[in-house]
Amino acid sequence: MAYRPTDRQVCSLAQVGMSLLLASLLFLSLMALSSSTGPPVGHAQTVPPLDVSTKAVTPAIAAPGTSLSYTILLRNIGDAPLPAAHLTDTLPLSLTYTGDLGASAGSYGFSSGVITWSGAISPASAVTITFSAWLTTAVADGVTIANHALITGDGRLITRTAVFTVDAAPPTC
Repeated sequence: MAYRPTDRQVCSLAQVGMSLLLASLLFLSLMALSSSTGPPVGHAQTVPPLDVSTKAVTPAIAAPGTSLSYTILLRNIGDAPLPAAHLTDTLPLSLTYTGDLGASAGSYGFSSGVITWSGAISPASAVTITFSAWLTTAVADGVTIANHALITGDGRLITRTAVFTVDAAPPTC
């Protein structure tokens, strides 16, 4: 018989996971703010402009039929604008888009399971993209589902991923 954690253990893990996620986002925000003025004169920038971009999903544990909220933060920590940044996010087949896509700047859309965004990102600034999706009922308990965003704009292709785990009967905390 497979090990199955108690409701209390699942709640504790979910709370710890959320705390770690929030701490990580705060750390990344502080790092981006501290480097927002660009590299010192005469020094090359060591971190590519979009490398501190993030993607997150809540909740981290979800039952079939649950609404999941995604947040993507595209952050330009460079000292030059990124005039043609792009994002493509193909939803896994186990998710159904709910129609609430939004972005703090740029153009965005949804078609055939794919979220797109394009626009400019000024130096030392960020664009926030949000959307929600429902977890379909035909997903097995214990499955981990990853959703990937592909980002371009600084001459490279980078991927940011958000992951959650399916629990057929998540406890109420």
